[in-house]
Amino acid sequence: MKLPDPGEYQLQVSAFNDITMETAPVTLNIHVINTTFALQASISLFGGLVGEFTNIKLNINAKHFPKIDINFGDGEKTSLTLFNPKSMVVMDDLFIVYIRHKYRSAGTFNIVVNVSNSVSHLVVREKFTPISRVTLTSRSTPISRSPSYVVAMATVEGGQDVMFAWNFSDPFSVTSVQRYV
Repeated sequence: MKLPDPGEYQLQVSAFNDITMETAPVTLNIHVINTTFALQASISLFGGLVGEFTNIKLNINAKHFPKIDINFGDGEKTSLTLFNPKSMVVMDDLFIVYIRHKYRSAGTFNIVVNVSNSVSHLVVREKFTPISRVTLTSRSTPISRSPSYVVAMATVEGGQDVMFAWNFSDPFSVTSVQRYV
C-alpha cells in the first residue's frame, strides 16, 4: 500500500474466519513524513579581506525551511532556523540565505554547511582563503611630465581567484583595467 502524501494515517485490520463472524480489529497509526526535504544546496562567497566582512550566500532547494548549521572553519559556528534567519529570501522551493562573517586571520578555511531536518541532512563544503593584504607601489617618479607612462605594481597576499581592477583618476577616458589571476 502506497501512501500518497505526508501526514497521519490510521490502518485498521479486522480478522475473522468461517466459524465465527466475530472480528478482532487492530489499529495502527502511521506517520508519513517528507524525507526528500532538501534537494540541493550551494555556497557563494563575496568579498573576503581579513578583518572585513565576507558575505556568504546559501541557495537551498527544499520543500520546507530546514535547520542550517554553519561552521566557518575558523572556530566560529552558527545555527539558523525558520525563527532566527539572518536575512532570507523565499521563492517557491528556493530559500536564499545571506550571512556575514568576519575572518580575523589569514589562512584557508573549510566552510561546512549542514542543511537538515529530523530525518535527513545534506552537507555542502567550500574552501575559502581571504585576502590578507594588498599593497600598491610605484616604479615611477611621483611627478612626471605629460604625456608620460606610470609603472605600478599591486601585490596581493592570500586569497584565491583574485581579480584586479585598476582605476585611474584622469578625466579624459575610461582607464579601468581588470585582470584575473
